[in-house]
Amino acid sequence: RMLKRSLNVIAISLFLFSVLCFYYSASPYNGAYYYRGLFTLADAYIYFLNPRVYGMLVLPFIIIIYSNLIKYDDEVNALLRLGSVKKLVRIRIKKAALFSLPASAFVMFVVTLANSLQTATLINWDSGSSIYLLKTDSYNSVSFVCVFTMGFATLVLRNILVCLWIIFFDLRVNNSIITFIILVSIVALEMFQSRIPLFCNFITIDYSMWDSLAVKVSYCLYIVLTLVIYGILMQKYIKTKEWL
Repeated sequence: RMLKRSLNVIAISLFLFSVLCFYYSASPYNGAYYYRGLFTLADAYIYFLNPRVYGMLVLPFIIIIYSNLIKYDDEVNALLRLGSVKKLVRIRIKKAALFSLPASAFVMFVVTLANSLQTATLINWDSGSSIYLLKTDSYNSVSFVCVFTMGFATLVLRNILVCLWIIFFDLRVNNSIITFIILVSIVALEMFQSRIPLFCNFITIDYSMWDSLAVKVSYCLYIVLTLVIYGILMQKYIKTKEWL
């Protein structure tokens, strides 16, 4: 029964995400509406990894699905079998990695399919008629495969980090609703302002990243710093709470 309930939540979430993704792709909010013939599939990945779009379309479903996948891990029988919070955290981190890969692949597939209806051009960043030129005042000969790969890797990293913080807050507050509110609030701050980057603006493939080594280095440092801080916080929590 629990498995069936989890599968139902996952199926409904994926369906709703797909519907919203297709709706957004055809809406005035997507780049295809403003830039018309300049818009390419590579630009679509930039737009869907924007904090506002990620926060509205992707993040809620990542939180809902992953929280649903781990919600039975801390039942009494499971805790007795595991014996320690360290083992529970280890299992949940493995689930985070295993979940983030197919979840990100599904998002990229839906985004590609939805935006293929808006444009037949893969990439045009090396031409005089491109969004990239408008945004950066320069050209770029990067391939579509590279943009797709970077988009997928960025999405995987974001989703893994979201899952890691779900693990942490779930153990601390033991309330999925509060965890949802905390994570959505953080991304919401970036949805309406860009002066204070917190999460999405550090793990992104925005136009400014491709020609700037400094931006790339700052993204890498952010990821390393985040993982170090997470590891320290989790280790402190594990030392103060053991079941057996």
